[in-house]
Amino acid sequence: MRLYNVEIFDSNFNFKSSHPISDRGKYEYDYISISVNKVSVPDIEVEKGDYIIMTAMNQDEEQIIGIVVSFTDKGMEYEIEYKTFLSITDVDVHYDKSLLSTITLEQWLADIISDTYVNNADNMQNIYGLSVTYEAATSNALLDLEENIGNLYEILIKALVNYNVVVDFSIDICKRKINAHVYSNKKKELYIEADIMNVVEKKFNFKKSNSSYNKMTVYNSLDETEQQTFYLDTSGNISTTPDASKRIAPVVFTNIFIKHEDDDKKSFYEEAYEKAFNKLSAEKYDNLIEISVLEDDELVNPHDLNVGQNTVIIHDNMKYRTILTGMEIENGIAKLMFGTVRLELTKKIKRRMYL
Repeated sequence: MRLYNVEIFDSNFNFKSSHPISDRGKYEYDYISISVNKVSVPDIEVEKGDYIIMTAMNQDEEQIIGIVVSFTDKGMEYEIEYKTFLSITDVDVHYDKSLLSTITLEQWLADIISDTYVNNADNMQNIYGLSVTYEAATSNALLDLEENIGNLYEILIKALVNYNVVVDFSIDICKRKINAHVYSNKKKELYIEADIMNVVEKKFNFKKSNSSYNKMTVYNSLDETEQQTFYLDTSGNISTTPDASKRIAPVVFTNIFIKHEDDDKKSFYEEAYEKAFNKLSAEKYDNLIEISVLEDDELVNPHDLNVGQNTVIIHDNMKYRTILTGMEIENGIAKLMFGTVRLELTKKIKRRMYL
């Protein structure tokens, strides 16, 4: 059993209350569908919008941070619901998509977060103590953005699926600082043997979503003789002339229009490729693989893993290439979630919106 100290601070980092607990309940961090977590505390002072910090009272000092979204007085205890700091990105923002051709994706995202919450002309919208850092790595990113206004969280999911780019949030109460760090997860590909004894439970779901394609033909709506077909192969590459041995079967295809004029800054091929790249890239991780291990497992080391980790899972002598997109921890068991498919109805609705 792990003991945790629950601390509550207001949004200006002023301490409000704390209480030790022996059961922090289930904790889920899902990058594909922002989770609401719950924790029950016998006696605590808390309000909506406060920061909650749960720190393990042992040597590893594991820490969970979040923003309180609601609380209920149940007589003998308070039930607190909270979201991760990733939830602040679920807003519609203004940006300049043309800058993606001149600066890295990481800087572009960092600038949007800064413009929204650090340097905003409306000081009440700014988040006290927030700083944004980035590691430049991804140039000429293709996100298929139609306009210069869009949902930032939706864009972050595209950045994850297309380029392994993620945003991590951390907090330093003593310094009254929150940091949003934008980077591309370039860690060496992780191999997990799903059929050995350390794996407590495993689930493989390869049910394709309604928008899963491995072939796309793009037509110019202004000149339908102008068209280009793109293919996703088994290596995850997207091209117009795939190696026959790497074609995905069965063929799941679609046809779409784009509007391209001769005086556009990009060629028809460039615009068509960007559209196909974004639609077909999501197919690479169109699955849900769940691998459960002990929270302190020394082979997988779940607490050392981050979203965006490229992973090869070996099961029944088959290799499945995927990406880590979430983690759930409960009763000493860590369930690692790979891929972009979600089975819960509310999560499926969100996924349909963003992918």
